[in-house]
Amino acid sequence: LPATAPDYTRPTTPGNFGTICLSFGSTNYTGMELYECVGSEPGKVYLGSVTTLVAGVPYIFQATATELAVYSDGTTAATPDDNNGLHGTFTDDTEVAVGNYILKDNALCQAEATCYVNANRAYLVMSEVLGGTPVQMPGRRYIGMSVQGENEVTGFENITAPEGKTVKAIVNG
Repeated sequence: LPATAPDYTRPTTPGNFGTICLSFGSTNYTGMELYECVGSEPGKVYLGSVTTLVAGVPYIFQATATELAVYSDGTTAATPDDNNGLHGTFTDDTEVAVGNYILKDNALCQAEATCYVNANRAYLVMSEVLGGTPVQMPGRRYIGMSVQGENEVTGFENITAPEGKTVKAIVNG
């Protein structure tokens, strides 16, 4: 790890899920496992693990420590991008239109009214997620997230691990 302070930090609760979108890229981070949307079918979104945080690209993460720490790799993006349905933000109070989804309290919640997300976060536009079950690749973790219907709170349905690895249970209090 570099001797300098991280370029981005955020307090978290281990096991909880959240979204992240930074203006710089990184392969040097601690306190989280990163995921991107990799497919969907009616009532479900699939997430696949990634190891590189690309500048301006939004992700969903699972916290593994009480704080995220991300060190920049020197690449930057001037504006946030979209990534298979996830829309990133760099500024506070980014508007999320009715019908889109935000990740709140470990649940994927559909906005019943216009709402807002903070800087360096993301929201999901379900109609933009590629359809179909993802082709599973060796060494990549996958999560199936239920999306049961309009205005219903949903959660993480199942977690699979790379072959030969165990998965710890997640308790949603």
